[in-house]
Amino acid sequence: MNKEALEDVIGSEIFKEMNVTMQNNQNMDLTLANKSSVQPRYMSVKSAATYLGVSSRTIYRWIDKGLIPYCTIPSGYRFDKQEIDRWMKTHHVQETGLPEIKEF
Repeated sequence: MNKEALEDVIGSEIFKEMNVTMQNNQNMDLTLANKSSVQPRYMSVKSAATYLGVSSRTIYRWIDKGLIPYCTIPSGYRFDKQEIDRWMKTHHVQETGLPEIKEF
């Protein structure tokens, strides 16, 4: 059934209301999709640990040793994702592989 036929069957006012409702639903879906794809710039200890693939305990050790860039806030620590990305690039340890095994 095309739009005109549907409009004739249900009436033009109801048809207009349906179009507005459908448009609002599409806009809401786009808004929710955009919000879910946005990552916060600052991460908690737990988020940073997950992001880096280490434990929270390791993050605290790195903080104590001054090895990782962080900010102090009243409720704990925060990590700027951009700074962490730069830090990872400058502190990247290349994989050396397994040591050579000599046969006797």
